Amino acid sequence: MRRGAIPLLAAMLVVVVVFPAPVVAAPPVGTADVHFRPASVTTAVGGLFSVEVVIEAAAEVEGAQVVIAYDPAYLEFVSAQPTGPLTHHLSSEPDAAAGRLFYAAGVLGGRFPSGSFPLLRLAFRLKAAPTGPLAVLIPRESLQRTIIAAAGTNVLHETRSLTVTVDPTQCRVFPVEGTASLFERFYTEHDSLRLLGHPLGSAGVWNGVPFQLFEKGRLEDHSANAALPPERRFQYGLLVDELMQAGVPLPIGGDASTLTYADLRAWAAPEERIAPPAGFTGLTALFPDGSVFIPFTADLSPAPGHVVAPWFWEYINRQDLFPDGWLHDVGLPITEPLEALVDKGQAKGRRIIIQAFQRTILTDDPINPPQWRIERANVGADYACAFPERRGG
Repeated sequence: MRRGAIPLLAAMLVVVVVFPAPVVAAPPVGTADVHFRPASVTTAVGGLFSVEVVIEAAAEVEGAQVVIAYDPAYLEFVSAQPTGPLTHHLSSEPDAAAGRLFYAAGVLGGRFPSGSFPLLRLAFRLKAAPTGPLAVLIPRESLQRTIIAAAGTNVLHETRSLTVTVDPTQCRVFPVEGTASLFERFYTEHDSLRLLGHPLGSAGVWNGVPFQLFEKGRLEDHSANAALPPERRFQYGLLVDELMQAGVPLPIGGDASTLTYADLRAWAAPEERIAPPAGFTGLTALFPDGSVFIPFTADLSPAPGHVVAPWFWEYINRQDLFPDGWLHDVGLPITEPLEALVDKGQAKGRRIIIQAFQRTILTDDPINPPQWRIERANVGADYACAFPERRGG
């Protein structure tokens, strides 16, 4: 590393940063700015979005530390992924309660980057609706302050904030705090914020079955059915079937999409099912690429069906997410994996893969953080938009 960089990078590791005196005769030529890319994001309540922290520097940068500040009442910090040429990661300290993230990285040798380059990718979820635009800040003056190091000198010139707004044109349903006591235990014992999202209303009754609607699905209580074992008391509703059969024109997977529930009706037609592989005797068939054939029959007896993509098959077999098994919690696949181009806030034309099942739609978005790459689509929110009279209380 160039002379003067090591003292500065070492200083990044302490909680209270003491900025070292320059050890070179003259400061480098040029300044550096830090900002977000994109500079603004539009999303819905419950929506996940990601942005990059970008450095613009005229000088060669040896190290950087940034402080990210946000309002934890409205934004949930999801992840921070280092990116770009500062490959020696010194510190990453999130504080979700305070709404702050401290991150530091540098280069130990070789080429020092300049110009425009990313530092890290951040992912947030908008968990409540603000009264106006939110700002995610990069503070300059604090104990853990933002520093861009070049030849032992802080060359930071300017930081620019990120603006987060709620999309006013989207059909939105604002979550109701908490869940009805009938479903509260199930919700808290499962990873239900991930599986179901926030509740969209209080409990109600539909066709004689108590239910509660959530962003990603409908939780139903079938305990009145004496034929069901106790562990099958709660079930996820068949919302995808209802939305598809009604030909609802809402987009799937984003604010705009090349696939809607009306489109799914054609893809889920019986003639779109594929024949079982040769010699198939029932249950499921694993292919060499990891994909799995599932017949479209309640008892998995031989019949035409659909092939589940390997990554979706792995996801629906996670016991921590679907403890009662994929057939009960997710249902049979009703389409093949389908490609869609979607808009998510300022990110336009993102290429994702979706596959529809009886009780949910799974999406695979490679730009999402790894733990959120595969998600359940917001079929509950779409259902509430399409059938507001079925929301419950």
